[in-house]
Amino acid sequence: MKTAGFLMFFIALHIAGCDGEGSILAGKGGECDKSADCEGDLRCINQVCVDSADAGTGSHTDADKTEEKDRSDLIYDPTTVIGVEIEMDPNDWETVRNDVRDLSCTEGGPCNAEPCTSTYVWKSATVTLEGEVIENAGIRKKGMSSVDPEKPSLKIKFDKFVEGQHPFGMERLTLNNNEADLAFIRQCLGYGIFLAAGSPAPRCNYARVTVNGELIGLYSNLEPIKKRFLARHFDDNDGDLYESGWSSDFRDEWMGSYEVKTTDTDPDRTRIAAVAEALDAPDEELLSALEPLVDLEAFATFWALESLIAHGDGYTADHNNSFFYFEPEPGRMYGIPWGMDKCFIPPEYAMPPVFTTSILPNRLYQLPGGRQLYYDALQRILDEVWDEADLLAEIDRMEALIAPYVDEDPWYATASDWSGNPAELAPLIQELRDYVPAKRAQMEAAIASPPTEVEELADCDDGGDDKPDDGDDKV
Repeated sequence: MKTAGFLMFFIALHIAGCDGEGSILAGKGGECDKSADCEGDLRCINQVCVDSADAGTGSHTDADKTEEKDRSDLIYDPTTVIGVEIEMDPNDWETVRNDVRDLSCTEGGPCNAEPCTSTYVWKSATVTLEGEVIENAGIRKKGMSSVDPEKPSLKIKFDKFVEGQHPFGMERLTLNNNEADLAFIRQCLGYGIFLAAGSPAPRCNYARVTVNGELIGLYSNLEPIKKRFLARHFDDNDGDLYESGWSSDFRDEWMGSYEVKTTDTDPDRTRIAAVAEALDAPDEELLSALEPLVDLEAFATFWALESLIAHGDGYTADHNNSFFYFEPEPGRMYGIPWGMDKCFIPPEYAMPPVFTTSILPNRLYQLPGGRQLYYDALQRILDEVWDEADLLAEIDRMEALIAPYVDEDPWYATASDWSGNPAELAPLIQELRDYVPAKRAQMEAAIASPPTEVEELADCDDGGDDKPDDGDDKV
């Protein structure tokens, strides 16, 4: 696995500066990163400021299928709210925003033989992304619980109908409506902490989205977990990738709901089954059985991070919202977080200092060696990443960035948070500010006197009310 240095994420933010200060407006023919860098009506096309007429339409068409270099850092710049303008047949937009997903996959409770795959319909749209026009892109609704028709979460697939169409060197956009994250900060802050700790995680920033000229609102712009993501974090992206769906775990009756993203190499979930078999080993053999299959130090970091930011809807707390990737060589497994709209859960919800609801953390925590792995990772993160001053400054920066866009969001005024209270940005963000120092105290107390009991593993008769985030096609 490629590892990033600790604090790299926050250092990168400090280098970039806030609110895009220091960017130079470029005249015609000048270099640019986005259209905002160009003067007047000029547009940024292939990093040069040009008139639209000079660049044809400045668009990507069926005839223009040349693979572009990766300029995705511009689209995931954490100091920027990008512009996403969608133009499509009004009837098609009505179909997309009112689309209803088949939820029969959840009727069997938490143990299902198959994953909950998406039934949403793709429609064609013209998408203008930071001034670049992409024609005939695919668009569909996203999600299972955050499916508000007024502000639906969306997936955009640029090459759905045009092979090889990859603007900015990208295949897709994932736009989350923040229905469960009305502070608009939990997701990007959480993924940023994972990245600062050197743990693989998607990039995240914000997008102002319009459809047919009408403002839909502010979205979180989240990097999809696909081949290009894997190539940035791992030495080889030809391994096997699985997504946790409707209560997925490394147990016989819980493995069927893992969605295989690499069906060409492992359609039968043999890598998942191998970890499950290792977890059946007796205590004295467990670590030696797992070590060839799981990077235990990397998993301990993933586990400690999920606990630290109270990702109550992730793998270690709720066998949900996560990806697992197995590198081809040496073939060990790594966790990737997902669905972080409900992290940084306030103290009144009494989240424990260590999550042990799923079988892998549950078994590890019951062993002295596994417990030590967890607390070593947690202490390292507290020492090297969990800097209260940096975290609070980052929260302040993000609030200043998004506040004007939240104020204009037509959906936000009628929304309520997941406690049932009316949405107000300031008190919701204050919850995050209060969380940062309080969480260190809780975690340091746990390190000094580790809890000895673990939660009981749920069984297939326990029902369950968690929902998988979203199915999708393969990587």
